[in-house]
Amino acid sequence: MTARKQESADRQNGLPRDAAGRCRGCWLLLLTISILVLAADLTSKQAAFQHVAGQPITIDKQQVLAETFTLPPHRGIEIIPRILDLKLVVNRGAVFGVGHGGRWFFAGFTIVALFAALAMFAGWMKRSERMAQVSVALILAGGMGNLYDRIVFACVRDFLHLFPSTRLFPWVFNIADASLLFGIGLLMIHFWRKDRRLAKERSAQTKGR
Repeated sequence: MTARKQESADRQNGLPRDAAGRCRGCWLLLLTISILVLAADLTSKQAAFQHVAGQPITIDKQQVLAETFTLPPHRGIEIIPRILDLKLVVNRGAVFGVGHGGRWFFAGFTIVALFAALAMFAGWMKRSERMAQVSVALILAGGMGNLYDRIVFACVRDFLHLFPSTRLFPWVFNIADASLLFGIGLLMIHFWRKDRRLAKERSAQTKGR
């Protein structure tokens, strides 16, 4: 078989033979984790805005866009003493409130990032790279959770506050934010480990010569 025919055989539907995009189990893992985390994010936001302030809070999208929407004064609910409180915040920026007011910029950026993550999963990741697949699923879930909020409410609903009695972590966040950061962290660890493994393989091949 010629090199060109071999390459064609190794790439079916434009994907390498061992690509995660050609593995049903990989797609099932991606969809399962993404759906579960997305459901947890949206459900927790809804529950927080129903109960944390002592009364249900309805977010008026037009008021948010006009920057006239305010949350009623309320005390945070202590979940873990000195570690975790529940406190309602409407975030018009990105993760942890960075970039206030850039709603459509962040929405557009999120959509592009989601498609890029799917392309990475389908074409670049291997079937055996489970950590990388889990990381992409977490990134997709986090991105979709906050994208939903930006489209429906013109802001992101946050309610988790770490170390509330200190200034160590002043930001309020949600499950989608945590999923995004955890997914990115896992992906970085995956690439670091992969680079180390490839470097060792190249070194072994050089010594073998």
